[in-house]
Amino acid sequence: MGDLPVPATIGGVAAEVLSLDPAPGYAGLFRINLNVPAAVTPGIASVIVNVGGAVSQAGVSITILAQ
Repeated sequence: MGDLPVPATIGGVAAEVLSLDPAPGYAGLFRINLNVPAAVTPGIASVIVNVGGAVSQAGVSITILAQ
């Protein structure tokens, strides 16, 4: 995404963006890898990504398992 900042949160906690790359075979779709912050509690957590002021769609979530 060039020089655009890409802030992301998981469960409302800032998450480190590890990579953001075009998804092979899907024009306009990107694959993002995030580091899940230790402060995120186990369970279902919302994921929000912001690229150049455009926010990801609502309702995206992942399941965090206890370690």
